[in-house]
Amino acid sequence: LADGSVIALNGYILVDLNNGNLTAYAPNIPFNNYTGISFTFGFDETDNVDGAYQDLNSASWNWPEMLGGGYHFMQLEGKYDDDGIESPFAYHNGTARVSTGVFEANHFEVELGGFVFNQESTLNLHMNIAEWFTNPYTWNLDIYNVDLMMNYDAQKLMNDNGQSVFTLGEIN
Repeated sequence: LADGSVIALNGYILVDLNNGNLTAYAPNIPFNNYTGISFTFGFDETDNVDGAYQDLNSASWNWPEMLGGGYHFMQLEGKYDDDGIESPFAYHNGTARVSTGVFEANHFEVELGGFVFNQESTLNLHMNIAEWFTNPYTWNLDIYNVDLMMNYDAQKLMNDNGQSVFTLGEIN
């Protein structure tokens, strides 16, 4: 808020583009002038606990225990043109496995600008999917296409690229 205080919202929001669920609601946000908005992309070590979220369990968002356990932060899957051949990619982001039994947190904080929020407001948060593949590291699908969950370097590159993905859009 403008006075420097913080309003913390607990929980998480799962956005599933397959189901067209592109709207998320954060109830009980007071009308006010805000100096910024921030959120954690992924789960921090406290919240990334195996079996803790029933809806994520049933949606196949579990992150394998051998890779640190908990949950995926993101799953992007598709196909790309590899010299005229349609090839798959599975861009799955979560905890980074350093070595057997050694894991590194891989979530990050997103901090965006301020806004005025009133009774009629709708806040638009944008995620530019192309940024996951272009900034600051230009993603090479010939190298990083599948089996990325257990690839420490790929996980850290995803984290770096995620830093520029989110922007605050129009406030209606």
